[in-house]
Amino acid sequence: MRVGFTGSRHGFWPKQENSFIDLISTKLSPIIEFHHGDCRGCDTEAHVWVKVTHQARIIIHPPNVDKVRSFLPGDEIRLPRSYLIRNQDIVNESDVLIAVPHEDNEVIRSGTWSTWRYANRINKPSILILPNGMIKCSGAMSCSLLFKPKTLVES
Repeated sequence: MRVGFTGSRHGFWPKQENSFIDLISTKLSPIIEFHHGDCRGCDTEAHVWVKVTHQARIIIHPPNVDKVRSFLPGDEIRLPRSYLIRNQDIVNESDVLIAVPHEDNEVIRSGTWSTWRYANRINKPSILILPNGMIKCSGAMSCSLLFKPKTLVES
């Protein structure tokens, strides 16, 4: 499976991290490729977890602004692009998107939420991990295929 990832620059909340680890370790395995945007915070933390748990190729889609970039090593590093375009590239090149926002509710000026909205517009299977660790699925994804009913919300 080719997994795209977008997350907060603040890093994972503890329950988000637990849900993410469970998701990549059991529900989405095997991950063949892992696409992310190479920013500090969740991108960096997810990169490390995927490296530890999978033999996945890491495809990095860096922004064209270095201010919050992590400069992580990857199997493939794409040319830097604007945040909006590189986020769309991550969605377009993946089979499923995992989004890990810092907030419980959608925010307009947020790259993570913008990427989530784009994935939903094109009906990409998407998994949202909220700060409390709850999972929300959308697009062509049914959470019931992945999770016990108590841990999910379907839209």
